[in-house]
Amino acid sequence: MSIGKKIREYRSARGFTQEELAGMLSVSPQTVSKWERGENIPDVEMLCRIADVFCVSLDLLAERMVMDHVSVANSMQGFYNSQEGKASRVHTTRKLAYTAELISYFGIGGAINIDNYVESHNVDHVTGSLCNEYNEGFALGSNHEECAFVSIFEESKDGYGQVFDEWGDYKGIFEALADKDAVKILHALYRKKDGFTFDDEWARINFGENAVETLEKLTALMILPTTYTVVDGIEVRLWVFNRRCAVVGMLVMAYALKKYHSIFDLNSDNRDIPYVR
Repeated sequence: MSIGKKIREYRSARGFTQEELAGMLSVSPQTVSKWERGENIPDVEMLCRIADVFCVSLDLLAERMVMDHVSVANSMQGFYNSQEGKASRVHTTRKLAYTAELISYFGIGGAINIDNYVESHNVDHVTGSLCNEYNEGFALGSNHEECAFVSIFEESKDGYGQVFDEWGDYKGIFEALADKDAVKILHALYRKKDGFTFDDEWARINFGENAVETLEKLTALMILPTTYTVVDGIEVRLWVFNRRCAVVGMLVMAYALKKYHSIFDLNSDNRDIPYVR
């Protein structure tokens, strides 16, 4: 496809008239018309300005199929920055993440049949779909070794406790996060290195007199394991913080719901850390 046709394509997709695009670029509508008809070609400086107006990279404008990471990131950043208001930007971020998930799980091109994928990859449905484009309900989880994930969206009408009724480990984490002191402690511990070990005295100094009671609740829920050591002939209990994916994901969830009541993801072993959408 020629540059002129790409300009027309992006202009139409953005809903600009030739006159509006000309005004943004400080050229005449006739110039835009000539570009689109292939009678004239913008110079390099003008191509950069056109790409900025359309919030795309020069690679996309020139239909260059090989793009590096920086080009993709710049294109996404430009698209994100073009949105007005927080709500619009959150929606844009979600759309980008949704598209990335589709490409990651299914590849590019062709009709995507989620039901067939779910059936063949050991995916456990709860509600919604693999990449739910809407902000409602709990999505689903997958135990497949090549696509292990749990995607969670805003709280369902039945509440998270109901959703996770049969998932004891995760239900326990939700119960722990109903305790504000527990959330505060886990957030503070996450700033420490993986495997950080501390005793009761350190906990009381840093988290308050009732910290040990809260820590014992987390241990009962198998969220915060303990170990023991001997100091001067006396057995001392130590707490060990491990950055389990479930814990990290629920921390992100708690933070997101507290500040934005927005969307969040908990992703398991094959991803380093979940992210708030």
